[in-house]
Amino acid sequence: MSFHATLRQGASSVFLRIEEALDAPFGGQDNPLRHLGAIGLYLLWIVVGTGLYLYTVLDTGIDAVYSSIGYLSQEQWYLGGVLRSLHRYASDGFMLVMLLHLVREWAYGRYHGFRLYSWMTGIPLIWLAYAAGIGGYWIVWDQLAQLSATATTELLDWLPIFSEPAARNFLAPDSINDRFFTMLIFVHIGVPLLLILGLWAHVHRIAHVDYLPSRRVMLGTLAALVLLALLRPALSNPPANLAVIPGALDFDWFILFIHPLTDISSPAIVWSLLFGVTALLFALPVLPHPAPAPVAVVDAANCTGCDRCLADCPYAAIAMRPHPRRPGLKLAVVDADLCAGCGICAGSCPSSTPFRRREILVTGIDMPCAARATRDGAGTTHWPHPHCRLLLRTWRRRQDAGRHRHRRDRSSLHRPVTSGLRRIRAARRGRRRPRYRLPRRRL
Repeated sequence: MSFHATLRQGASSVFLRIEEALDAPFGGQDNPLRHLGAIGLYLLWIVVGTGLYLYTVLDTGIDAVYSSIGYLSQEQWYLGGVLRSLHRYASDGFMLVMLLHLVREWAYGRYHGFRLYSWMTGIPLIWLAYAAGIGGYWIVWDQLAQLSATATTELLDWLPIFSEPAARNFLAPDSINDRFFTMLIFVHIGVPLLLILGLWAHVHRIAHVDYLPSRRVMLGTLAALVLLALLRPALSNPPANLAVIPGALDFDWFILFIHPLTDISSPAIVWSLLFGVTALLFALPVLPHPAPAPVAVVDAANCTGCDRCLADCPYAAIAMRPHPRRPGLKLAVVDADLCAGCGICAGSCPSSTPFRRREILVTGIDMPCAARATRDGAGTTHWPHPHCRLLLRTWRRRQDAGRHRHRRDRSSLHRPVTSGLRRIRAARRGRRRPRYRLPRRRL
């Protein structure tokens, strides 16, 4: 086993233990680790909503921007100050949830196969998110914004993209004017719009997207953010002065961590680290990874074309085509490149319902674990995938329980239906006239 596989397996075991521990108090539907993507989208909408309000009341002048932000935080703390704090803490939460979502997907091996498109489109979103976050701190134009602007331009000057050093624009107080802040606000609005467009591309191939978490998770997240905004409101540092070196500042390590990293190392090391991590993330799908899960197989003789597997498939891997042997009916067709092998389609297929009057329940679509299993000379069964044995054991147990329930409830559940069908069949043969009874309705 390679070092990457060992590291990923250890990370996945840690996530599994934490998720199982959180399932007890929260349940699967409200477990935050199981809905990191939905929580991230929810935090993004909080950032967008609070940002629109701040944009409407914010002045963009070089002197007015700091005073207008201070007015919201001091005089109008009950509305503008709380919304500003929500904007700041929701941004930090979005960064944290985004990174946790990235690490969790990597730990579970969800970066190749049918998830390749989502993985590739999600990596550029990290750059857009941090570009929007760093640019947002410049708008306040306090000493923290001055430090961030100077450090960012010095970092960009190392790249051969500017004819003149961009850091010269922050050497003297007269080098900054009102147009700079107007342009900065438009850039701060444009980058999040690109981020939202990228998020649409990131999830548009998934059939049932979890856009928002459950109501309890949303209310709990919003209550935590509001409580944090009231207990520790986001305040501005002293006003920026390009003639003075900033002193001790309240730092945001979730977004501005790159500036201390540049200070203790060098721009060359920081860019090498950023480009190296990005290239590694893009190269992960071509590295050795576990064998893909088995693809669902359709049994044409038992497929009724009911479209339930099509409606329940979360990855749009099933399509309905005309049945080759039954005119007028449809047949489910599985796309092997999009199938995740989750088995949801097999659970939604009504052909294997325990209420059918058959001794052997055969589903119209199922996982091919039993068909592809082989046995050697010693009598040991070899499964094509590690999860096949567990899936087959669970499915057989459910089939046995269904047959037992069918025999147990046959007298009470199926007798009215069976007797009604017998009366209709007898009437067709001329024995007696069927009796039709309208159901009684309670007023």
